[in-house]
Amino acid sequence: MLRHLPQYIQIRYLAYLTIFKGPEASDAATRLLTGTYPAELKADYEPHPLTGFTALRDLDTQRFMPPSDTELEIDKAASAGDWRTAAALLDQTWRRWDERSHVTYLLSKAAVKNDSWLKEWEESEPDNPGALLVRANRTVRYAWEVRGALRARHLTDKQIHGFRHYIELAEGLMEQAIAAAPEDPTPYRYMLRIARGRGWSHSAMENLWEEFTSRHPHGFDGHLSALQYWCAKWRGSHDKARSFAVAAAENAPKGTFLSVLPLIAAFEQHGLTAHRQYRTRQVKSAVDSCLEELSSFGEVDSHIVRQVRHVLAYFLNRLGRHGEAVEQFRAIDGHIFTLPWSYYPNTVQEYGWFRRDSVRRQR
Repeated sequence: MLRHLPQYIQIRYLAYLTIFKGPEASDAATRLLTGTYPAELKADYEPHPLTGFTALRDLDTQRFMPPSDTELEIDKAASAGDWRTAAALLDQTWRRWDERSHVTYLLSKAAVKNDSWLKEWEESEPDNPGALLVRANRTVRYAWEVRGALRARHLTDKQIHGFRHYIELAEGLMEQAIAAAPEDPTPYRYMLRIARGRGWSHSAMENLWEEFTSRHPHGFDGHLSALQYWCAKWRGSHDKARSFAVAAAENAPKGTFLSVLPLIAAFEQHGLTAHRQYRTRQVKSAVDSCLEELSSFGEVDSHIVRQVRHVLAYFLNRLGRHGEAVEQFRAIDGHIFTLPWSYYPNTVQEYGWFRRDSVRRQR
């Protein structure tokens, strides 16, 4: 392989590609050396598109699944300033907590773009728990947008101060949302993200986690947020993240899809370019558990199922199970803004590489 050749040969080879094949070919070859595509490689560079799959230039990097009917209704209501429809869509999710979490996410996302409809809702029903929840999470989302996705050491002073201001404001707003609807686990689910950003202590996090799980013991979105807190890059360690993920997966009923958590913990630990680190008994067992769960409960194309399929496509490729990986790529193709692809500097090209690799090697 190219990466095993002497460095002077690698440099000459890349220079040859740049001169005679163009910078795109050189950048593509660079992946063989570094394990990832350069961020500056054009996302739509695809000399040989795959038949039957979405072209790289047409991939959606804003969503991880097609917009649902609910999302389309929310976008339409937000554009029209129709807060009553937005409020009704959230009210309909009461006691369907995973769905409520996702609708809150969609409403908050719409409000970041334009919150005039949310302001009208708040003026009309200032004590409405739904309005308080959406406002609080809209502030959480805005705080993270101000911060950006880079590690802390790469942030500017403006980003750091802006993030601290808005995440502190969000904590106060989320406490109001909790007080307005004590039964609802959704504000606790989003408070978990605040805890990570604000650097809550382990004991404070454990108390918050007890509040969430007492209301929704196996909530998917809440477990994803808590796992991030326990990762080494935030407030925990590789051991803490792994033990949290394994315990949650072992104790979860089938159909909750928490079986995917050990795979996410492994990805967070070993990173973007690992190979043999993923070929372990634990990873293989978690992959098989996810596949078994999908075969029984994956008929409904929910936001949870879609996220699990994205993770499975990646790990099945890493395990060399390319036929099974292609099945997942066919199910998710077209919408790629989620883990693991969003972690790569060049999301589109990396997704395209893994997809192409499995399609070509499935036999």
